[in-house]
Amino acid sequence: MKIAFILPAIGKKKNQKYLRSWLMEPLTIAVLNKLTPECYEREFYDDRIETINYKTDADIIALTLETYTAKRAYAIAKIFKDKGKIIIMGGYHATLMPEEVREHCDIIICGNAETIWAQMLQDIEKGNQSEMYQGEFSIDYGLPDRSIYHDKIKKYLPISLVEVGRGCRHNCEFCSINVYYKGCYIHRKVEDIIDEIKQCKNKKNKENKINKISKIFFLVDDSIFSDKKFAKTLFEEIKKLKIIWTTQITIDFAKDKELLKLMKESGCEMALIGFESINPGNLKQMNKEWSAKIGERDELVKNVHDAGISIYASFVWI
Repeated sequence: MKIAFILPAIGKKKNQKYLRSWLMEPLTIAVLNKLTPECYEREFYDDRIETINYKTDADIIALTLETYTAKRAYAIAKIFKDKGKIIIMGGYHATLMPEEVREHCDIIICGNAETIWAQMLQDIEKGNQSEMYQGEFSIDYGLPDRSIYHDKIKKYLPISLVEVGRGCRHNCEFCSINVYYKGCYIHRKVEDIIDEIKQCKNKKNKENKINKISKIFFLVDDSIFSDKKFAKTLFEEIKKLKIIWTTQITIDFAKDKELLKLMKESGCEMALIGFESINPGNLKQMNKEWSAKIGERDELVKNVHDAGISIYASFVWI
């Protein structure tokens, strides 16, 4: 059997180039590629940078959905559905809005795919697949298989996405992460993270030479300081690799100056921090008043800047 992985675009306009700042490697596709047994043929279409081959001979069309790409995904799915393909949808939007999503596919995956992906493919081959598969809260997939990108890799920004952990222990009302992971946090093995960074760092070009282009690493994590002991161990190991990296994080990390110092020494140049609002009433409304209680915001921001780390601040419009 053959699988076609598709990453739907958002806001793509005819005869216009896609927003360049969004063109990073689609890590989810590389993870799904790793989870797919070798006996399956597979191909990948990135709707942001190329034309989807609607004449593909793939038996299965697998789409990963975010809320902002759902409408586009439904349109793509309909074309393939009319051709008799098996449509699979998964991702955050599929998990949080399953009743809506299941109207546009044959199989819906809720939760993480790691524990059920291979079994689902076997069920399809036997013709006894279920309409819904519920994945467990897992992050154990080893190293992603980026070979699925093929020659498309040169079209992406020189930023390697390396997943560190999933989930967050905070309970902010507006955030889907808390609902998706039910307030829990898990992380990958440090050795897997380090091995993946080395793999990306030492990627070879067509002439079998190591690519000398300087890469920035984005450590994908919802709240890396949810486990400070793990974070410290990880930073100590990353420090040995001499790379430049960034991540997203909650403001409470700025209270730990020692860990901040180590974070900088390990190569962190910037951190995206969700401030959401400077109005205490708004923070209380969105169940994020804890961020106002941990200390003066100005002092915490100063701690980050004093450590030599830049801040990419984000806010919620309410």
